[in-house]
Amino acid sequence: MDRLLDCLNRIRWEQDPTLSYRWSCGHGVCGSDGMRVNGI
Repeated sequence: MDRLLDCLNRIRWEQDPTLSYRWSCGHGVCGSDGMRVNGI
């Protein structure tokens, strides 16, 4: 099963190299990979 981070990485690598986001550990432990979508 792919995680949201895996999906974002695939989109960035294969479709849109301008997509940007911040992540660190990739395991949901550090809190760095939280995100806001459409202001929510």
